[in-house]
Formats: sequence, C-alpha cells, structure tokens
Amino acid sequence: MITKNLEMEKLKVLSSFAMILFSICLFSQEKKDFYLVSDTIKLNDPILIREHNKTGLYITEKEYFKTYPNIKKLLKTGKAFLYSDTGFSLITSKDREEKGISLGECNKINKQNPKKEITIWEFQKNNHTFYLGFITGSKYNKVSVREHDKSKIVDNTNNYYPILFSICKEE
Repeated sequence: MITKNLEMEKLKVLSSFAMILFSICLFSQEKKDFYLVSDTIKLNDPILIREHNKTGLYITEKEYFKTYPNIKKLLKTGKAFLYSDTGFSLITSKDREEKGISLGECNKINKQNPKKEITIWEFQKNNHTFYLGFITGSKYNKVSVREHDKSKIVDNTNNYYPILFSICKEE
C-alpha cells in the first residue's frame, strides 16, 4: 500500500513536470533581437542626426529638435528614433515580400548641416513615411558599428529601441 502511494506520488510529480514542460514549449516565443511591425510612421519635416565619433543615426522632427536639442532625451520620450538607411542586414527577404517593403537608394536627403558635435541632414520633402521596427541596443550596435567610431549611441543591452527605415516608393 505504501509502495503504491509512493508510485502514485512519483507519477503525479512526473506528470506535473511534463505538463509544465509542455506548456513552456507551447506558449513560449523565440526572443529575437529585431522585430519589424506592419505599422508605418509619418514624420513632418524629419531630420537625421549623427553625433561625431559615434556609431548610428537618430531621426526626429525638426521642430522637436529645435525645441529640445537633447537627442538622448528625445529618444527616451518617444520623440526620436534610431534610424537605418539600409535595412538589408535586418529585414529578411520574406518580410520584404510579405509586407511589401521597398528599401534601397531612395535619394531622400537634401542638405547637410555640420555643426561642432553633430551633423544634421534634412530630407527633400517635408512629410515622409517610414517603416517601424524594434531592435535591441546590442543588435543595433552590431549592425551599425564602424571602425573609426569611438562610442555607440545606445547601450549594448537587450532593451528594445524603435527604429525607422525610409519607404522608397513615391507616395
């Protein structure tokens, strides 16, 4: 009788463990370092900003940057985004096909305004639409790093940052 109860307890523990393992496998998702969403974002009078000696680009609206020229704070408050002028290292051909994504040489940049610590580029037209994605800081640094840059614009963490990609087709 004691042996039978002990075997029943072992069976309960094993079946509970199997159910937990099954539910973990069933409901868990693979964590990726980059996600592309179906949404697009329209910015009025967008500008690209590059801090000298740093890897990566920011994008924000000119008015936001005039009002509050601290790009790190704008990024934290959702008024600025990371930017990639080529998404080919991030966006798969499957995503490009399924979501109708058109990337490449868009000829969108109009003029450059170098300053002491940053360079600002303006787009040719005032309203511009972008694809939206989310990327970890470590992945962004990995795909945007250049040898001569001294530091990165975001920390090497698994925190997600919004990233924008230009839509190349004419609207």
